[in-house]
Amino acid sequence: QQPMGEYSTIALAENVIDVKIFPNPIKNFLVIQSPYYKVSNVQIFDATGKLILEKKLSLSITTIDLSFIQSGTYMITLYNEDRVESITRIVKI
Repeated sequence: QQPMGEYSTIALAENVIDVKIFPNPIKNFLVIQSPYYKVSNVQIFDATGKLILEKKLSLSITTIDLSFIQSGTYMITLYNEDRVESITRIVKI
C-alpha cells in the first residue's frame, strides 16, 4: 500500500533527504519515515502555538498516536540534533 499524504523533502548540503509524513489528513496515527536521514526529535503545535507533543525518535520509521488531540490544523517540526529540519502542516480529522 502506497502512503497517502504530504511529503517533506529536506535539502542539506549536496544531499537531498526524503522525510515522509503520512497520512495527511490523519485520524489517529501519524507516520514519520526517514530511511536515509536521522530525525532525532519531533514537536507538534496547535494553531495557537501551544506545544501538544514532543517526542524523541530513534527509528527510521516511527508511528505516533495522536488519538488524544482534537480535530484541527497542527504544525509538526522535525529536528536533527538541535537544528530545525522541516516544518509541515498536518490536519487531524
